Amino acid sequence: MEFIGVITAESCTDSTNCTLFSSYAGHYLISNTLYTIMSMLSAQKLLAILFLLALSFPVCGQENIRITHTAFFRFDKTDIDIAYADNRNVLNCLGTLLSDSFHVSFIDSIHLYTYASPEGREKYNVQLSVRRADTMQRYLADNYPLLSSVPVSLFPQGENWDGLRALVSADTAFNEREEVLMILDKVHNPARRESLLKFLNGGKAFRYMQQHILPLLRNAMICIVWIKGCLNSTALSVSLCRMKTVGEMIETAGSVSNYLPAPTPYIYVLPKTSDRYSALKTNLAAWAIASVNLAYEIQIGHRFSLDLPLVWSSWDLTRTSALRIVLFQPELRYWFSKPGRGHFLGPHIHIARYNLKWKEYRYQDTGYPLWGVGFSYGYTVSLTALWGVEFNLGMGYANSRYKTFLNMPNGALCTIRPLRYWGVTNLGLSFIYKLSKP
Repeated sequence: MEFIGVITAESCTDSTNCTLFSSYAGHYLISNTLYTIMSMLSAQKLLAILFLLALSFPVCGQENIRITHTAFFRFDKTDIDIAYADNRNVLNCLGTLLSDSFHVSFIDSIHLYTYASPEGREKYNVQLSVRRADTMQRYLADNYPLLSSVPVSLFPQGENWDGLRALVSADTAFNEREEVLMILDKVHNPARRESLLKFLNGGKAFRYMQQHILPLLRNAMICIVWIKGCLNSTALSVSLCRMKTVGEMIETAGSVSNYLPAPTPYIYVLPKTSDRYSALKTNLAAWAIASVNLAYEIQIGHRFSLDLPLVWSSWDLTRTSALRIVLFQPELRYWFSKPGRGHFLGPHIHIARYNLKWKEYRYQDTGYPLWGVGFSYGYTVSLTALWGVEFNLGMGYANSRYKTFLNMPNGALCTIRPLRYWGVTNLGLSFIYKLSKP
């Protein structure tokens, strides 16, 4: 989900410049100067001056001051793109605060709330918001070492239906606004609600939301910084960078919203394995030789996955040709980026039983299955959030012993020979259905 890129604080407006804590910083510099002067004074005079200075400082309040920055993610993405929406401005302002040791010394804690737009499977969107929270936490840790002692709490919120309702309610140009609000208010099942919205008025309402509303909700990250109470509204002149208005953001592809719903009072807790990449695949190259095939791939490490394909065929192609085979070819893959994305390579083994007919002869294993090893390279391309294509090529060795028969019913045994093969052992052009997002 996305919200408007706004930084808020008590008694501050969005027209101030990017200079944080300027008033209090002035007190800080003056105090350093006075310290040098006071070191030359007698103890009695020093105590008197310190007493008078203390009166000039505000009394620390108990309530913290909240400063909120909002950054944005592209649709179905978890990486931070500084060129997207108002991210450059937002992250520059965040950097102004977090790169200064004086400012950081007053930070009590940082809370990260992350959201996904209410499109697609709810479970997937929850996982997406978890990955966005992890991305933002790494961004802060990598870019602002001064935060090493500041506690950072993650609050992935999943889909933001409340934000969608707020935007629909405020959009007076939306012809189906009342019908959409009725669906949002009356239908509580997320999948059913989304389905009704998609088919409302022949899909016209949903197309409008995709163009004008959903871009304002997608993929927002919220960083809430809590400042310790000694900095009250009198002593604190908070810098608020000039953020784009909703109208401006709509004109530039609509990326932010004014609506920041209150965080839910709970955190989604997912199993540690829930974010692992997994997928089902089928190889078109195997289908080309009339072989049924299915593969399951599962992530087993930060950059490793295990591919488990099974190929099976048990019928004649023609009267004199047939491919009857059962092949299992597990492969360990190392990914240059992350499992399910980009380039990979790795070793595989193959075990097969076969009975082949071709022209005058039939070839059958002797009960000693074909076996071998190889090494593959491949590349995966995502077509959508759920679908992708994989290309791979493997070279290696295969060993077997086979019997040769005359290709006729009850054909006579001709020879028994060994097979030692070097060459292509894996060739794939596969469609992928992702069970979890890489």
